[in-house]
Amino acid sequence: DLTSASSKLADDAKEAATSVKRQTDTLAQTSKQAVEITDALKDLAKQSGHEDFLRRMSLVSEGLESIAIDINRILETRITEDDWKRYNRGDNSVFLRKILGMRNKAKLAKINQLYRNDSSFREYVNRYVSQFDELIESARRSGQEGALGASFMTSDAGKVYMVLQSALAREVGGEEPDPE
Repeated sequence: DLTSASSKLADDAKEAATSVKRQTDTLAQTSKQAVEITDALKDLAKQSGHEDFLRRMSLVSEGLESIAIDINRILETRITEDDWKRYNRGDNSVFLRKILGMRNKAKLAKINQLYRNDSSFREYVNRYVSQFDELIESARRSGQEGALGASFMTSDAGKVYMVLQSALAREVGGEEPDPE
């Protein structure tokens, strides 16, 4: 009886060990699949984040270009028919470059004075600066701050941002505008 019970116990232990091994193998396979799914989801989230960032960047850039038209109008910048033709042919930053021509001290002072005295101009400038700040912050949040941040600041839109910041330095408690 003891031999029979011992044999049965050994068979039961062997069967239990086989069952545990089978369950361990199934668990290992399921864990491997979970890791693969997690990696795929991370890649998808990263790609979606980049695509979402680029889509938002495009919308903000278009908004900045549109606001630049309004800023030029209020600044009474001379806008030629050729400027409008270039704009209509797709040169959307033509008006941004017009603002860039205002980097001397007298023109920066004019921007500052208009900002203080003209609520429409102030609204456009605030919207421009706010959208550009949002663009930079979005690049920072998405991990794109390095190269893209530098690209934004050296773009026409970034240069206009810097001109406006320079002209408005006194309004936000900064130093006198630095003529370039």
